[in-house]
Amino acid sequence: MSEHLLPCPFWRNCFGAGRCLRACTAQKKRDEEKRVADLEQRVRWLEQAYYRLTGKAAEGERNHG
Repeated sequence: MSEHLLPCPFWRNCFGAGRCLRACTAQKKRDEEKRVADLEQRVRWLEQAYYRLTGKAAEGERNHG
């Protein structure tokens, strides 16, 4: 099933001419960017926890410290 056939959360605000689809696509892009940023933050937290637990310096700290 193609993506544009899936239910759109903006269906009540559909003004035709593809504006609804563009709003939906823009919202999906923002949601995806937020999800990626959240995952990147989790990776940083896990790396910091690993380095604290193992006593190893983070790669950046090792190169600059």
